[in-house]
Amino acid sequence: MDQQQADKYDRHLDQELGQGHTAVVLDLAALQYMNSTGLNISDQRADAHPQRRW
Repeated sequence: MDQQQADKYDRHLDQELGQGHTAVVLDLAALQYMNSTGLNISDQRADAHPQRRW
């Protein structure tokens, strides 16, 4: 996951969480690489929404 993909991932998470979804399932089976940006996005969302399941 490069910066461009991380930006898309960030926008998609914002959209889904904004619709009130209470669970997030990430299928990373095809992911070959994720830099710290992608990891930080996931971590920040989990911290910001502790009532949701990750």
